[in-house]
Amino acid sequence: MKRTYLTILLLLCSLQISFAKQPPLKIAAAYFVPPYTMIAGNQQKFGFDIDMIRILCKSMKRECIFQSMPFGELIPTLKNNKADLAVGAIAITLPRSKEINFSKPYLPSSAAFIMHTGSKKKTPYNSIIGVEKDTIFRYELLQMGMKEENIKVYSDENIMIDALSDHDVDMVFIDTPVAKYWDRKSSGDLKIYGQPSPYAYGLGIGINPKNAKLIKDIDKALNQYLNSQDFQSNYEIYFGN
Repeated sequence: MKRTYLTILLLLCSLQISFAKQPPLKIAAAYFVPPYTMIAGNQQKFGFDIDMIRILCKSMKRECIFQSMPFGELIPTLKNNKADLAVGAIAITLPRSKEINFSKPYLPSSAAFIMHTGSKKKTPYNSIIGVEKDTIFRYELLQMGMKEENIKVYSDENIMIDALSDHDVDMVFIDTPVAKYWDRKSSGDLKIYGQPSPYAYGLGIGINPKNAKLIKDIDKALNQYLNSQDFQSNYEIYFGN
């Protein structure tokens, strides 16, 4: 009996040591892709993706350390082995899947046009449309038959929205929940045009391509999260019912 007790005690100690040896997970997070990743005035990070990753880290018994950066730096940061995971409404595409690994999709991906309520343009096909640099929305517009000369690329989402508010572009094309965020925030100056259109293969967590084991760990924790009350609560907080 004593030997059995000692064996169990040693096993528990070894498990605690293995957990203690697990290094923190370095998370690359886009600065501002509302409502997925945002930063409050006190530099506190929040948003759907941020809350999700914190829950996944807790489930895996890993500390998570966030690094904020422009959206376009997320994939290079993973490829250069400077982060373990990346979040910020990253759409799963075939070209990106050749550069990094992805988790299973955690949300569907769709995009929508936003226009100024004072705009006289009636359709995207006769409009100047803004897209953010390093996203796939320029490619999606070209696939829809839009002309290259009618697409204007901006380095930052806030700059792009300011351009729309100042009538420098007629519309912008962005992720649907992001479009809804700006629709609500604009106090009636901006509105969504038409119906959202699906693209890519859903939104996924970017994973360091040099750490294949992490895919299994993330997907296991993600499966638990997607079937939990935490997911339902966070979805309602950031996206509504």
